[in-house]
Amino acid sequence: MRRAVLTLGVGLGVLGLAGTAAARKPHEPPVVTIEASGECAYYGLASGKLPVTIHLYQGTTAAGIEVAQQTVRVRKHKWSSTLMQPQGGPYTAVATEPGRHAGTPEGQSEQRVCEIHS
Repeated sequence: MRRAVLTLGVGLGVLGLAGTAAARKPHEPPVVTIEASGECAYYGLASGKLPVTIHLYQGTTAAGIEVAQQTVRVRKHKWSSTLMQPQGGPYTAVATEPGRHAGTPEGQSEQRVCEIHS
């Protein structure tokens, strides 16, 4: 599985990701990136056009029970979201995007940890 590590701060990041999407074979998973800024505000890029779902877990790993989940639209390969957290502490988020064709696995970003100060 290929993954691109791109952020919105990279001037040609969106073009590079779009090129990756065009070169992907139909049954490869989409490429999804995630970054955290501030108190758990998430944003990233997606190689596909299907909605991205952000999965939020309490703690420093994306394991256990999800405490929040939000699905957001992808516009021009970019997405962003701010999730509400029930209390202070560290949270870990992972973004996923479904495959475009039946039988195509979903794309999954790396984990991003953020801290809520209460």
